Amino acid sequence: MAAQIIDGKAVAAEVRAGVAREVEAFRSETGQTPGLATVLVGDDPASHVYVGNKIRACEEVGIRSIHHHLGEGTPQDELIDLVRELGEDDSVDGILVQMPVPEHHRPRRGWSPRSPRRRTSTASPQRTRACWPRGGQGSCPVRRRA
Repeated sequence: MAAQIIDGKAVAAEVRAGVAREVEAFRSETGQTPGLATVLVGDDPASHVYVGNKIRACEEVGIRSIHHHLGEGTPQDELIDLVRELGEDDSVDGILVQMPVPEHHRPRRGWSPRSPRRRTSTASPQRTRACWPRGGQGSCPVRRRA
């Protein structure tokens, strides 16, 4: 098979346009706008760029972006409380806690206050099965709200 050169920017634009159509269809059907919460702890420059790109991507496709920037010295309990609050907020469909976090926030066994149905930066078994049954290809639907 011969190599094929693709136009990555054109493909990305097609994907974004498709997502925007799906978001609009969801909004028309439910009257609600999907929301992604991002949490950034500290001032890692690369993390600022990454989260900024997520916020811009949300704006491009019509997803509501909710951003929380916590200071380097924020206690771990405050971070966990914030993520729990976001997990209980019905207007939040996904939560991205940007890594790396400061050393005193390093995840430990059992450190996962997020609801598996709202995890976005890591794959949970529940989410993976819902998106790609039996390991096949597919798209992950926006979570329907009650």
